[in-house]
Amino acid sequence: MSKKSSRSKVRKPYLYIGAALALALCVCFFVLRQSDGAVSVTGGALDEPAVAIDIQESNSTEPIVNAELPQPGKDFVEVSGAGDVTTEPDAETALRNGSYAGSDNATAGSNDTTTTAQAQEPVVAKELAIVTFADAYVEIAEALDAAASKNNCVAVSLAVFDRDSGYFIYQYGYASLSSGKPVNQDTKFRVASLTKLVTAICALTLAEAGEIDLDGDISSYLGYSVRNPGHPGTPITCRMLMQHTSSIYDSNDYRSSRTGSAFKPVKQLLEEQQVYKQREPGALHEYSNFGVAVLGAVCEVVSGKSLDTLAREVLFEPLAIDAAYVPGNLQDTKSVASIYNESHSERYSAQAQLNVRESEERGRDHHLAPGYLTISALDYARIIMMLLGSGSLNGDAILTEGTVMQMHNADVQAEEFPYMQGLAVRYQENGFMDKNVYWHTGSAFGELTQFIYDYDSGFGVVVITTGAKENREPSGMIKVCSELSAIAWSMR
Repeated sequence: MSKKSSRSKVRKPYLYIGAALALALCVCFFVLRQSDGAVSVTGGALDEPAVAIDIQESNSTEPIVNAELPQPGKDFVEVSGAGDVTTEPDAETALRNGSYAGSDNATAGSNDTTTTAQAQEPVVAKELAIVTFADAYVEIAEALDAAASKNNCVAVSLAVFDRDSGYFIYQYGYASLSSGKPVNQDTKFRVASLTKLVTAICALTLAEAGEIDLDGDISSYLGYSVRNPGHPGTPITCRMLMQHTSSIYDSNDYRSSRTGSAFKPVKQLLEEQQVYKQREPGALHEYSNFGVAVLGAVCEVVSGKSLDTLAREVLFEPLAIDAAYVPGNLQDTKSVASIYNESHSERYSAQAQLNVRESEERGRDHHLAPGYLTISALDYARIIMMLLGSGSLNGDAILTEGTVMQMHNADVQAEEFPYMQGLAVRYQENGFMDKNVYWHTGSAFGELTQFIYDYDSGFGVVVITTGAKENREPSGMIKVCSELSAIAWSMR
């Protein structure tokens, strides 16, 4: 036997062993590849995620009933077609997006979000349940029906909001008497002066972005001089416009120039100088629609966008709200209600409201910013819930907590009523149901609106009515809205 053949016979066992090892490695690799990322868990949840259901709304008049939320560690629910499923953010994420409770160092115009994380609980991002009074509180629903009928309402849309448990909604009457179309949770109304809060939020988002200074001269933003002729050395600021202390008032010149051929743009009204009271800007409170119109003009000129577009980008879309200053820009234009006065005459049909237009010139219009917002009671409640959530809702940070605190720092005494004025909100101690509350009212052409909330408890009510008679409480609140709110508040 040659040496070559002898070495060949010796190698064969090693070749067999090597081939077997290679085969074994291939089998192991194949098994691992098949099992990678395909772990199946039955009867539990991985990492016990905190899950919240985003409850869908519809155009149906059928009541939406509360859904039972899944319990962490027990059920992981995949919600088909119900929107995003959100989870509780960690502390670092909450601090980064400004939604961490107690981050009061973050104020309008400042990027400082320093806070002490150890002493605070993160704000949980969740969409709360929507429940009808007819399902959860039958006696309260019946009492609301009786009050709406007694006050001769054509329509009522009411939303209770509770920071801890969600929304409770109530509807009564008709969006259109001529067609017999009933009000439902999606019905949208022109909410009159409740619009002012949304206009203020638009301005505050620009302040947080560093585009305006709340205490800066508005002349520098509008591009022309805005001065009270009796006090030419005192600049007028956005803060004054939101607090109704600017000395700009609703003069006859303003009132007669709002519509038709007599319309005058904001700049012309200001330069003609017939819209100023003989008082120094910042000195005294006097409620002013035109003052908020000027604030809206500042927002448009600074942003380069219409007020409707700006509000949609900074507020409505982030909160999944269908609302508009120009009703024709709504997603659901068929949901707009007619406006009826106390004799139940139709002052403005839905179509007439849909015909409202905005100017292509930024800062020209003054009819939209003070009172033209069209929105449902439920969606308006979501805006208040954002404020009660320190500027965030469902994980979307609209404002910093510092800015929200500025809004609620009511330190200006109202001229005619016993409330204190903040930035677009009013404050009154023991003002409603023996509670210290923030509130605002609206009135236009038979539409009466009001929101009231207790900031500390996170509870409040939005009411929209048409067709009722306007009477005021000594506080300035609207009687029919307060009566309905008190009945709804009794669920507390």
